[in-house]
Amino acid sequence: MRQGGTVVLECQLEPADRRPDSVQWFCNGVELIPSPDYVITPWSVDTGGTCRLTISDVFPEDSASYSCLAVYAGQTVTTTMSLTVSGQ
Repeated sequence: MRQGGTVVLECQLEPADRRPDSVQWFCNGVELIPSPDYVITPWSVDTGGTCRLTISDVFPEDSASYSCLAVYAGQTVTTTMSLTVSGQ
Protein backbone atom coordinates (compact mmCIF):
# COMPACT_ATOMS: atom_id res chain seq x y z
CA MET A 1 0.00 0.00 0.00
CA ARG A 2 1.26 3.47 -0.82
CA GLN A 3 1.17 6.39 1.57
CA GLY A 4 -1.96 8.53 1.33
CA GLY A 5 -4.28 5.73 0.24
CA THR A 6 -7.25 4.20 2.00
CA VAL A 7 -7.10 0.66 3.38
CA VAL A 8 -10.16 -1.46 4.13
CA LEU A 9 -9.48 -4.58 6.21
CA GLU A 10 -12.30 -7.11 6.27
CA CYS A 11 -13.06 -9.94 8.63
CA GLN A 12 -15.67 -12.44 7.38
CA LEU A 13 -17.41 -14.11 10.32
CA GLU A 14 -19.00 -17.52 9.79
CA PRO A 15 -21.78 -18.35 9.92
CA ALA A 16 -22.82 -14.97 8.57
CA ASP A 17 -26.20 -15.07 10.32
CA ARG A 18 -24.84 -15.78 13.82
CA ARG A 19 -24.36 -12.51 15.71
CA PRO A 20 -21.15 -12.42 17.75
CA ASP A 21 -21.26 -11.24 21.36
CA SER A 22 -18.54 -8.73 20.54
CA VAL A 23 -16.03 -7.81 17.83
CA GLN A 24 -12.86 -5.82 18.48
CA TRP A 25 -10.05 -4.60 16.23
CA PHE A 26 -6.43 -4.36 17.41
CA CYS A 27 -3.24 -2.79 16.07
CA ASN A 28 -0.09 -4.50 17.38
CA GLY A 29 -2.16 -5.82 20.29
CA VAL A 30 -3.67 -2.45 21.26
CA GLU A 31 -7.45 -2.14 20.90
CA LEU A 32 -8.56 0.38 18.30
CA ILE A 33 -11.27 2.84 19.25
CA PRO A 34 -13.47 4.24 16.46
CA SER A 35 -12.20 7.66 15.38
CA PRO A 36 -11.74 9.68 12.20
CA ASP A 37 -8.51 7.67 11.66
CA TYR A 38 -10.10 4.25 12.32
CA VAL A 39 -13.63 3.76 11.02
CA ILE A 40 -15.05 0.48 12.29
CA THR A 41 -18.06 -0.98 10.51
CA PRO A 42 -19.68 -3.47 12.89
CA TRP A 43 -20.95 -6.95 12.12
CA SER A 44 -24.29 -7.05 10.35
CA VAL A 45 -26.41 -9.64 8.56
CA ASP A 46 -26.71 -7.02 5.80
CA THR A 47 -22.93 -7.14 5.23
CA GLY A 48 -22.95 -10.93 5.04
CA GLY A 49 -21.27 -11.21 8.43
CA THR A 50 -18.35 -8.98 7.44
CA CYS A 51 -16.73 -6.53 9.86
CA ARG A 52 -14.56 -3.77 8.41
CA LEU A 53 -11.78 -1.50 9.57
CA THR A 54 -11.16 1.47 7.27
CA ILE A 55 -7.98 3.50 7.62
CA SER A 56 -7.95 6.66 5.50
CA ASP A 57 -4.81 8.52 4.45
CA VAL A 58 -2.36 5.83 5.60
CA PHE A 59 1.25 6.58 6.47
CA PRO A 60 4.28 4.29 6.92
CA GLU A 61 3.60 4.56 10.68
CA ASP A 62 0.35 2.61 10.04
CA SER A 63 2.42 -0.43 9.01
CA ALA A 64 1.54 -3.00 11.66
CA SER A 65 -0.20 -6.22 12.54
CA TYR A 66 -3.99 -5.79 12.68
CA SER A 67 -6.30 -8.31 14.35
CA CYS A 68 -10.02 -8.86 14.45
CA LEU A 69 -11.28 -10.69 17.54
CA ALA A 70 -14.82 -12.05 17.74
CA VAL A 71 -16.43 -13.66 20.79
CA TYR A 72 -19.24 -16.22 20.51
CA ALA A 73 -20.69 -17.50 23.80
CA GLY A 74 -17.32 -17.27 25.51
CA GLN A 75 -15.32 -18.71 22.59
CA THR A 76 -12.81 -16.39 20.96
CA VAL A 77 -11.92 -16.40 17.26
CA THR A 78 -9.09 -14.21 15.99
CA THR A 79 -7.63 -13.44 12.59
CA THR A 80 -4.53 -11.35 12.01
CA MET A 81 -3.27 -9.52 8.95
CA SER A 82 -0.17 -7.49 8.22
CA LEU A 83 -0.21 -4.05 6.61
CA THR A 84 2.86 -2.49 5.03
CA VAL A 85 2.67 1.15 3.88
CA SER A 86 5.46 2.53 1.71
CA GLY A 87 6.37 6.20 1.41
CA GLN A 88 5.71 8.17 -1.74
